[in-house]
Amino acid sequence: MTLKAGPLAMRKMDQPFLNGKPGMVARHDRGFSYMGLLLFIAIAGIGLSAVGMTWHSKVKAENEQQLLFVGTQFRNALNSYYESTPAATKAYPLTLQDLLRDKRFPNVRRHLRQIYTDPMTGNAEWGINRAQGRIVGIYSLSTKKPFKLSGFTNENQSFNYAKSYREWIFGQVGSTLAESGMPANDDKASSQQSTLKPAKSSSSLQKGSANNSGIQSR
Repeated sequence: MTLKAGPLAMRKMDQPFLNGKPGMVARHDRGFSYMGLLLFIAIAGIGLSAVGMTWHSKVKAENEQQLLFVGTQFRNALNSYYESTPAATKAYPLTLQDLLRDKRFPNVRRHLRQIYTDPMTGNAEWGINRAQGRIVGIYSLSTKKPFKLSGFTNENQSFNYAKSYREWIFGQVGSTLAESGMPANDDKASSQQSTLKPAKSSSSLQKGSANNSGIQSR
């Protein structure tokens, strides 16, 4: 009599043996595939993290370049307003809006096209340095540490190794830095600050001389 194996028995007989047990090779291969997948995911995660850090650094560097450009526009506008003073005693503006339209002249005169947005904060709000109540400089309100620490132009040498963007002051520095509106807890900038005192006008000097001569004649 001849015995014939059924389909299920034939499939079991076709499976390879490992340590005398059928089906172990297939499970072993699946284990290797799972470990390979985990390794691939880990490597891909590291790669994406590196790409993300590179992209973040690139964006920050671009924002810094924009801040340097915008800050220079403000500095030039402040200097232009000061040098264009029609009176004998030169003066800086009382507000940033004065840079958009200089009301000291009958005709429209602009020193700045617009109040630029701070690229580090995304707002149009700026820190203000004042002397005698007038604006002599501006700075970003961001407290983050700059990506660029050195290699600045001559006019921005004070930015070297700044602890935060608040130390990037675009305007008067050194002996003409405002005594108010300084960044908080800024030892570097505070060590440089002093009061900017405008010179007395010739009319004031003449009045003073007249008063003195009147006192002497009495």
